[in-house]
Amino acid sequence: MTSTRPTYKSPPITECLFDIRVSLPAKINEADLRELAKSIALDYPDMQPQRMFEGQFRIDSNDGSSNASAIDLGVNGYISWSKEKNQAVQFRLDGFTYNRLEPYTGWDSCFVEAFKFWQVYQRKIIPTSIASLAVRYINTIKIPFKQFVLSDYLTGMDERVNTLQEVAAQEPEVKQIFEGAFMEAFLYQDTVRLPSKNIKVVKTRTIGPNSSKSETPIILDIETIKSLGNPLEDGQIKDIFNELHDIKNVVFEQCITDKTRGLFQ
Repeated sequence: MTSTRPTYKSPPITECLFDIRVSLPAKINEADLRELAKSIALDYPDMQPQRMFEGQFRIDSNDGSSNASAIDLGVNGYISWSKEKNQAVQFRLDGFTYNRLEPYTGWDSCFVEAFKFWQVYQRKIIPTSIASLAVRYINTIKIPFKQFVLSDYLTGMDERVNTLQEVAAQEPEVKQIFEGAFMEAFLYQDTVRLPSKNIKVVKTRTIGPNSSKSETPIILDIETIKSLGNPLEDGQIKDIFNELHDIKNVVFEQCITDKTRGLFQ
């Protein structure tokens, strides 16, 4: 499969992630991960522990009262940030993640960096199997208006989200009520499974944080995940990541319109 995504002058990517979930030998513990994080401190000096919590919610059968609590399960790993704070490496008991924030430098350079630190993790920790591989891209599409029709920019949206301005235009008696109205929030998420490839695609579309009076940031978050459950050679891992990236590109292009593409040129 070959990526079909056009090359954009100003791609809307605000973060990309490479994630590998694994099973580890029983002897591996938090101290091993701490030493591993220290070993990359020259390039990723800001090391922070990552803790796991288990939430509990109880309802008393007698009086109906409820109680929520969180149990600290301890350190699950470490996240190490680069000096520029735009890259992070996560070494955890359940796997490895590489994060790249803005500015996005392209798939090739990000993948090389991610794979380099995966090999650091792999050679020291020696996972017994790989549960899944995932690629996730978070895009922020800056619509240069506060009032607009959402389907002009994103495909497959429920037409009900486009009716606010239409109501104001078509029913003069309520025009005054909707004068100046704009969309403040929405959330759409859907999951598509590709059974022939054992890949799952999760798409999330929402409005991002916004203090601007003239534009609206639309978040388009796409994650492609392949479930596995067995050891893999380096070449196999690279091939799967490239496939996940290609599928992500196809999904991205399916989600946007030509009007949106014009914003990236």
